[in-house]
Amino acid sequence: MEVIPKPKAIIFIDYSNLHYGFGILGWDIDYTKLRQYFTRDYDVIDLYYYVGEHSFKSYFDTHKDLDRKNALHILQFSKDRKAKREVFKSLKRKGYKVRVKQIASVYDKTEGAYKLKCNSDVELTIDAIDRTAHYDAFILLSGDADFVKLVQYLKEKGKKTVVMAIREHFSSNLRTVANQTFNINGLRGELEYIKR
Repeated sequence: MEVIPKPKAIIFIDYSNLHYGFGILGWDIDYTKLRQYFTRDYDVIDLYYYVGEHSFKSYFDTHKDLDRKNALHILQFSKDRKAKREVFKSLKRKGYKVRVKQIASVYDKTEGAYKLKCNSDVELTIDAIDRTAHYDAFILLSGDADFVKLVQYLKEKGKKTVVMAIREHFSSNLRTVANQTFNINGLRGELEYIKR
């Protein structure tokens, strides 16, 4: 009996977009389980993970209770950054291509507070277009409406487009344009990260 090969897929994770949604859900994704979830139907050839990392400035701009001249607070910044980088190393060991971007802080005069800015939409879009010859299915973890044009473009190029996002942060336009969509909310049993 002839075995039909699975379509080749690349997974693109916009963690900056998902981050706040996980606060609503109260759980986080196990990225080993995520890969296994999609390998049922696809030959997953690559996984990209786009994430922000605090600069010294953005960290202290948004942690008003900390003093950037205090040695203990500087040590806290270093520990937090080291812990985050350990997560990146763990993802790399699992086969993820981690794309790190510095988080910027911009002062908003109307609100009198710093706001964080870290958008990897351009980087993700470039990688997705650059790799089109290598995959049949584009799998996106993000609910950001900014990706509507990218999904439309990839569909026109004959790619299957699959989008997975947290329901409360899932653009209706993005949901409509994709070939297939999933709400992460209902997949806790299959995808939840459980600390050992």
